[in-house]
Amino acid sequence: MSTLACRRAVNPLQETWHIYFGDVRVGVIGERAGIPIHADQGARSVGFYPGMEPKAHRRGIAGSFAAAREAFEATWAELLPTIPDGAFAEWRHDRDSRARGGARSFKSRSAAETRFEVVARRQAAQYQRPLARPVHLRVGVRSLSLQ
Repeated sequence: MSTLACRRAVNPLQETWHIYFGDVRVGVIGERAGIPIHADQGARSVGFYPGMEPKAHRRGIAGSFAAAREAFEATWAELLPTIPDGAFAEWRHDRDSRARGGARSFKSRSAAETRFEVVARRQAAQYQRPLARPVHLRVGVRSLSLQ
């Protein structure tokens, strides 16, 4: 049976940790953002989708990061036995199908062309199109004609 593993999130402004059970991200422990310093600073979220119903997810706050971690472990210990047998497999299937879908949409393009280049080329073409009809602006006594 897998154990919980923690990986630090890429956020230099907040201490946030993603919690994994095997290869499935099952929750987050971190500092709360945008709250006064005298309020509880730790937060936890336990659950994953698809696989678990959103109403089965558990969230909470704690006085500190360490207290949030302890609360996460207690919540996970009581939640794990209630997770259906195929929940983790369902999450993995969804992850894999999303990865295949993203790769399929760009197969026809050259390998060197990135998504950024595709978007930039489309935007450049959009702004280089000629106007559908001439635009005449009347400014004071003179009139301008844009072609």
